[in-house]
Amino acid sequence: MAAVITEQELVVHLFAATDGPAADLTRRQIMRIWQRCRDRGMDVPTGLPGVPNEPPDELPARSAVIAACRSRDGGLQAVVRKEHDVLNLSILLRPRGAVGWRAQDRLLDDVLGAEAHSLIGLARLYLGKTDQVPSQPHDSLRLLLPRGLEGGSWRRHRIADGLTVWERSQCEDDRVERRLLVLTTPNLDRQLSTWTWTHDGRPDLPALARYLMHTAKVRYQLRVHAEFGPIGDLCQDLDDGAARLRHAVDHGGPDPHREVVRLRAGLTLATETTTALEAMRRTVEIAAENAAHVLAAPASSPADDLVGDDSAVATWFVKHLGNDLGYLNTSRAGARRMIELADGIRPQDGGGDGRPTLGIVTALPEEYTAMATLLDDHRRTAVGDDRATYLLGTLPSSDEQQAHRVVLTLLGDTGTHAAAGGCVNLIRSFNSVNCVVMVGIAAGVPNIRRPRHHVRLGDIVVSDWSVADYDHVIDTPAGPIERQAHPRPSPWLVHAVLLLEAEELRGRRPWEDLIALGQSRLADFERPPAATDLVYTSDRATRAVAHPDPKISGHRPGRPKVHRGRVGSGDRSLRSIRKRDELATRHDLRAIEMEGTGVAKAGFSSGLEWLVIRGISDYGDRRTTTTWRKYAALAAAAYTRALLATCSPVGTRGGHTRAVQAPQESS
Repeated sequence: MAAVITEQELVVHLFAATDGPAADLTRRQIMRIWQRCRDRGMDVPTGLPGVPNEPPDELPARSAVIAACRSRDGGLQAVVRKEHDVLNLSILLRPRGAVGWRAQDRLLDDVLGAEAHSLIGLARLYLGKTDQVPSQPHDSLRLLLPRGLEGGSWRRHRIADGLTVWERSQCEDDRVERRLLVLTTPNLDRQLSTWTWTHDGRPDLPALARYLMHTAKVRYQLRVHAEFGPIGDLCQDLDDGAARLRHAVDHGGPDPHREVVRLRAGLTLATETTTALEAMRRTVEIAAENAAHVLAAPASSPADDLVGDDSAVATWFVKHLGNDLGYLNTSRAGARRMIELADGIRPQDGGGDGRPTLGIVTALPEEYTAMATLLDDHRRTAVGDDRATYLLGTLPSSDEQQAHRVVLTLLGDTGTHAAAGGCVNLIRSFNSVNCVVMVGIAAGVPNIRRPRHHVRLGDIVVSDWSVADYDHVIDTPAGPIERQAHPRPSPWLVHAVLLLEAEELRGRRPWEDLIALGQSRLADFERPPAATDLVYTSDRATRAVAHPDPKISGHRPGRPKVHRGRVGSGDRSLRSIRKRDELATRHDLRAIEMEGTGVAKAGFSSGLEWLVIRGISDYGDRRTTTTWRKYAALAAAAYTRALLATCSPVGTRGGHTRAVQAPQESS
């Protein structure tokens, strides 16, 4: 006689990312599902100490239970948690009138809507109790489950004495949703709740949900990896490009420079892909390790162990990523060697042909206008099939007889990907460029407690140390950590930054005169009143706080202060003091922007030097306006011109810095 299943309940755990480009979208999806829970009667506070019945506007920095609610009879419950880099929504359905799994499942479908399938993952747990837990779901048991789960074979894992989990065997390793059957005996009610709903009576994420969260990360990365396309095709493109360049070099092809440009573009894409795959492999390794620690109990038979199946997927995926990286690194090394060979035999014309040797990238019209106004002898030009429009001009160098030849571009969009693409296009269209500089505005990081580090509106921040790609991290149980250090900026330009600082110690600040020059040409780029420079200590604060004493912070009234330090870069426009300060503390930042990473990676992978120069237009909080944008853009442009004026001119790519006589130093 088949066992009778009593106290049927349905629990679902949903997992969404709190970091990355899709974080805001998935968080809104979670909140819409949460609101549908509230609309269906889950509007009663749970009474848990310190847990509100509505999520806050900003997520906490650390793991925490951030909201919980229930229906009046307690049959419907919902909990929102932050678990390191994951936002979790858990829902319990045990409503009156929906006594079986099928009815509960229909109610859950109505609550979830269409949002759930774009998350990291979700898991439905069909909970039940029986006097005798079977070794396999029998026919009468399967008929209680929602349609589509009645047939097929099932894999199981015994997570504790008397508590067994089954999952129907699946062919899709990258599935978003998992459905599991969890059975136990009536006397193990507390153990069932501890593993599936609450942790020892507390609202913390239970063990089985924690395991499913980690395995969902692995399967999410499988889906992301599928979007890359065949890695072999990318390797083949690099190999073919290297072969074409070799032929052009050996046999005097029509123009080996064109093959170099094409190969550099392919190398940039391969480098970006390699970086993403390395981060993906580490993420999968960490997720698999964390999952293994949660469910360590052995199954009764390896043949039907669903945990072993999850482990096998992760092991295979890590090996597959390692193979991809091996092939990519081999092809990248061959491409770099061929580019170095071609550069070594390229005629050293010293740049006397008038081609640009410096590239300047801007992302906003105000940034472009400010920089264009300070260019000399400029003219617009277009290049072949490159849809961008460029401005060619000159800027003074340390040699009065030889100016820098410059090409200026305006990106079609903001963000790291647009910056990388625009930079690659510039390099391809002007293969004479030796160095790229990103010039524009950024959000400053004020620091009331450390006045010397306090960044104010209108100040200038130079990335003399590095750019922090703050979204390029490894997600660990202790929180995100930077995956790898970003390449250092141009030693040549950083040395020029130090020379300007030395001049400032003597009271010489040429960028201030250049700001005045720009303002004489651009009437709307005046410095806003000091009264508009308001700084707040939290997102909910209603009153601004006083800036540190200028004598201590080093600020001069009506003048920008120049800061050297790290600039954070990522695909997010900050409107949160909490998030800004969290990123600044983790990465030691002076400013945060959206294009530096793209320019730095494109420049570095193409063998070019690079630097990021930013004027501070806002503080990255919800009070952000455009009031300071034009002045900040002009301040960055003026500093860029002053900086390059201390540098010797350079030849076209493959050439060297020209030796010029040092100017006579005045007293």
